[in-house]
Amino acid sequence: DIKNIFSSAIVISWGSGEGEEAISNATTKAINLYNKKRKNLSSPKALLLHFYLNPTYPIINLIEAVEIIEKNFPTLTTIMFGVTTINSKEDRVSLTSIFIH
Repeated sequence: DIKNIFSSAIVISWGSGEGEEAISNATTKAINLYNKKRKNLSSPKALLLHFYLNPTYPIINLIEAVEIIEKNFPTLTTIMFGVTTINSKEDRVSLTSIFIH
């Protein structure tokens, strides 16, 4: 539950991307920022991902984010998603991520 999540150590990061590789670029940027900020924390046990995208953006592309996350964090046990549609460029994706330890 939310109380348990926020009583754990967390690291917040973000990323954005445009074009055909919008999801993978946003996800990779968020991971890179997380790696710079995490210091001596062990691998995360859960991850909250919140995407901001245009209503016409193909939601199926979010699978790319999961594949990138699983490749970089093979021991991650929980991935939770949120999506907010906004009036932005059709091929722009922004991502806020909360890594929970």
